Amino acid sequence: MLKNNGFTLVEICVVIAIIGIISAIAVPSMLAWRQDAKLRDAAFNLRSDLELAKMRAIRENASVPLTFTATSYTFNFAGTASRTRQLPAGVVIDLSHNPPPPSQFGGRGIPDTSGDIKIDASNGDSIIISMSRIGRIVSN
Repeated sequence: MLKNNGFTLVEICVVIAIIGIISAIAVPSMLAWRQDAKLRDAAFNLRSDLELAKMRAIRENASVPLTFTATSYTFNFAGTASRTRQLPAGVVIDLSHNPPPPSQFGGRGIPDTSGDIKIDASNGDSIIISMSRIGRIVSN
């Protein structure tokens, strides 16, 4: 009687084929989820940093300039170092979006203009963070 201590080549090929099919189904949705997570995180960070800049302007009764580039943004706090944050790969700020984002918060926490900041992901999704004339910050 022969001992059967292993797998046959056919069994191994079937298992590899099943793993390949499951991977082909799962990987694209995981990549899309990852890009969506990057976009949501970038929008959350930007909105939190805008709230921080507004509160610092009120606390210090001083203007807080805002500078936006396609891949980062900077807030210059009075008397302290500036805060610069890079956006994750595949996420950019749409600088051509109208109306443009405000350029500073005044000493009372009110932006110089009302405007939107549109954040785009490489998969075509976007989030808009809006600032009203009285300094209310909301995102869609």
